[in-house]
Amino acid sequence: MLEFCNTVPAALKGEADHRIANNLAMLASLIRLHAREVARRERSLSPAEVARLLHELCAKVETVARLHRALALAGTDRVPIATYVRELCGTVASLSPSTQTSVSTACEQHVAGARALPVGFIVAEMMANAIKYAHPTGIPVLLNVTCTQAGDTSICIEVSDDGIGLPERFDPSTDGGLGFKLMRALAQQVGGELDFTSSPLGTTCRLVLPPEPDLNASVSLLHDRTPRTHQEAVGS
Repeated sequence: MLEFCNTVPAALKGEADHRIANNLAMLASLIRLHAREVARRERSLSPAEVARLLHELCAKVETVARLHRALALAGTDRVPIATYVRELCGTVASLSPSTQTSVSTACEQHVAGARALPVGFIVAEMMANAIKYAHPTGIPVLLNVTCTQAGDTSICIEVSDDGIGLPERFDPSTDGGLGFKLMRALAQQVGGELDFTSSPLGTTCRLVLPPEPDLNASVSLLHDRTPRTHQEAVGS
């Protein structure tokens, strides 16, 4: 990282600093949303629930860290999305040692950092939800993660589990807690389509990203200074 900082032009360093500041602000906002969710609970968290929440927050911090490491290594503002997804899967899976995860990538697309971070948060949330809810009895979860691309250069990321499926009458487009709200809001931010397929044999979460538009806006959907409509989108 130090070698990278010593070789890039000052202008690019400034852009990197600005991006890091934006992404850390977004991370802080996500953590605040978790804090508000906990404060609204009618009972205190058990030690196991506290540990699980801390693991989820660790995954979010690692999502940001891995993105900036990938950007530094690339020397540009774009990252190979398949490599990023694969590394994220390793990070999230390591937080639950009993989880067995297989990852398959067949995508050569590079994604702008402003788009990659929300995608990383979505993938981490998909995996965290599967680890938490796929098997209520606590038996190990089998996860399969794929990252592929279509002929129109759209990107499809899927996370499948071998669990019991979503609850009856559960509508993932409107129902769910903070995790589902975040996934829906972040998918909307990057112009993606979020889809869920469920059966008693498991659940598949699918994120489809259309060909990348020209993104000049910062990733500040969840920043405290965003318009109220965005705040409502994440349920704050």
